[in-house]
Amino acid sequence: MWRIIIISGILLFVIGVIVDGRNPVVAVRESVKVALATSTPYRSPTPTSSKTATVTFTPTITDTPLPTNTATVTNTAVPTETPLPKKLRFYRKSLDDDSRCMSVQIRGIRTRGWTFRINGTDLRATFDPVGNARVCGLSRGQEFVFTVFNTRGGAVVGGIDVPSKGGAIMIADWS
Repeated sequence: MWRIIIISGILLFVIGVIVDGRNPVVAVRESVKVALATSTPYRSPTPTSSKTATVTFTPTITDTPLPTNTATVTNTAVPTETPLPKKLRFYRKSLDDDSRCMSVQIRGIRTRGWTFRINGTDLRATFDPVGNARVCGLSRGQEFVFTVFNTRGGAVVGGIDVPSKGGAIMIADWS
């Protein structure tokens, strides 16, 4: 007889785990806790001659919804690149200019009134409305550095001490 009780208990346990997804013992404990927490006090009628009142609690069993295993979709934020501060980014396109001159083109920003100067010399040039400037008077194939200045005379970020040489065609993008 005791074997039948143990086997049926194990069977109920397994069925409870499969159906509910929880341990049945835990589920019963939780429902008893809920029932005790939601019980309402009941005062029994007291005779008028007695000065003591008796309070009894009758637990009220309520149906509580069982949790279900549902998949939830979480939105993960896609990491975004931190944008780099804008500045001039130079590269040498070619050495096809006259070896005593150098040309510069700046793209991506308005350069009206900007200038560039070959450092250590008086050679300078002003950019036209579309971003082109050219300076001549260098020694053949001379290597040097130059700096780009905005309309207020301040050096432009990325355009300070840019290395180059005579005959170079330099391109800069504002990015």
